[in-house]
Amino acid sequence: MTGESGQDGSAGGRREERHHVSGAHDDVEIAFDALGWKIQLGEVAYEPDGPGVVLFRGLDQHRVDVDADHLVAHSVQMPAGTARPAPGVENAPASAEHRIDQSRFADDVDTVRLEGAESFHVSRRMGGIGGGDLFPLAWNALVWSASAHRRPFTNSAYPLTLATVYLASVEHVRHESQRSRIQTFHVMDVWKAAAERQRTHGDVLTLAAGQPSTPAPAPVRRATHETLDEHLLGYTETFGIAELREAVARYHSDEASIVVDADDVVVTTGSSGAFTLIFLAAFDVGDTVVVARPGYPAYRNTLAALGCNVVELDCGAQTRFQPTVAMLEALPEPPAGLVVASPANPTGTVIDPGELAALARWCDDHGTLLISDEIYHGIAYSGQETSSAWETSRESVVIGSVSKYFSMTGWRLGWMLVPERLRPALQRLASNMTVCPPAISQYAAVAAFTEESRTELDGHVRRYAVNRKLLLEGLPRLGITDLAPADGAFYVYADIAHLLREGEDSTAWCARLLDATGVALAPGIDFDTARGDRTVRLSFAGATVDIEDALTRLDGHLGGR
Repeated sequence: MTGESGQDGSAGGRREERHHVSGAHDDVEIAFDALGWKIQLGEVAYEPDGPGVVLFRGLDQHRVDVDADHLVAHSVQMPAGTARPAPGVENAPASAEHRIDQSRFADDVDTVRLEGAESFHVSRRMGGIGGGDLFPLAWNALVWSASAHRRPFTNSAYPLTLATVYLASVEHVRHESQRSRIQTFHVMDVWKAAAERQRTHGDVLTLAAGQPSTPAPAPVRRATHETLDEHLLGYTETFGIAELREAVARYHSDEASIVVDADDVVVTTGSSGAFTLIFLAAFDVGDTVVVARPGYPAYRNTLAALGCNVVELDCGAQTRFQPTVAMLEALPEPPAGLVVASPANPTGTVIDPGELAALARWCDDHGTLLISDEIYHGIAYSGQETSSAWETSRESVVIGSVSKYFSMTGWRLGWMLVPERLRPALQRLASNMTVCPPAISQYAAVAAFTEESRTELDGHVRRYAVNRKLLLEGLPRLGITDLAPADGAFYVYADIAHLLREGEDSTAWCARLLDATGVALAPGIDFDTARGDRTVRLSFAGATVDIEDALTRLDGHLGGR
């Protein structure tokens, strides 16, 4: 049995160490560099399959021991044509130790997904002398640890197999940042499952997507063709082209009866880009920013990634799911910022104009930056009045977008109305982070504010109103009675606790509903960290016939609950 090792370097500072050992049963090669590690057993390579994912192929038998606090899932795929069912553990519960002992075919694929694990241990079971079952079997173990310099790949049970091999030092390897360890946007998993259901069954009705089901207005589409012919589509001004900033300023002036100048407008790459920029421009690491619960998850997740202390205000039916001045007064000290949304996602509730004005005044008096998400303005029902924070305070920030009312989600175009004191910081940040918003979207979006476009868009809102009525009347007949008011936007937020089976949460319930009916809903886990396991969000931005069909399918499913 012989062993050898080597080391080389290449451009960019990448270092790679290789260790090779030959044994009676296999050849083993382990490579470790700044980009990750790889284990070569004979003709088979083992290497991470994306961040935190370890993929093993070709093992006849093996065992996996991991720090189970970080074990996300373990699964097995059997080779094509195999009749024997695949063993495996999905979403294994956390415990001090998790061990998986499985028999494998030689070309099975075994995946163990970890998040933040400090160590893992994989053993390969090898045949004894001659490889026969009558002889003792040996385990060859790999132990990896992020906290130690080296760990052996060595025989742990039988002396006739592999010699000891060491992984190279991991000190030079950068792992994912702490700030990146925020919650995922779970509704994206619903979209993925719905897409797979559509592929296999072709019957999906999606009430999960938070976007219109219609294209951009006709004038915008025509302007897009003209833009392609007439403009170079190079970089624009960082804060957006003058024509668009002027159109946005007129829109706000007309809607809220206030004076807004083009200089007040900062155009961004979607409203998501606006939030990231204003959070960076206004808040430092450790600053406290208050958000409503339930609420749009990207507020708290983006703030958390930027190092802010996020405080969620528990906003229930008694306050129509919106924060109040009394809640702010009850805080230990005034926060650096407050984020509100009206109409809100997921509840659709609108803040009363008087209450929004009171919140704005409180923020001005206490040095708190009010950030008012108004991207659903233009979509309100039953005479519900929406108002803008800038009607009371020019020290606040107003967020807008072409995504919702304007039916242009994928165009990735938003804007802010910002006080002059924050514009230099936004200029520095935006010019470095994005240079400018998408040029073609800017030129085309000018046409979204024309009378022709607004007429088309108001037609969509009338359809939303019909769909809303169908759900608000149809869901109670199905036994779903605990609903948010749905003053605006295009969502109904419902409590379904009474429909859950023992041990089931809203995520599992939505998966079961999709499997049984083809109707996709968004579980509340994204929107409410305390009670989202018992709530769901239904979007009614689609076709009316789809809403009717979804209610019929729900009726058939819930009748057997």
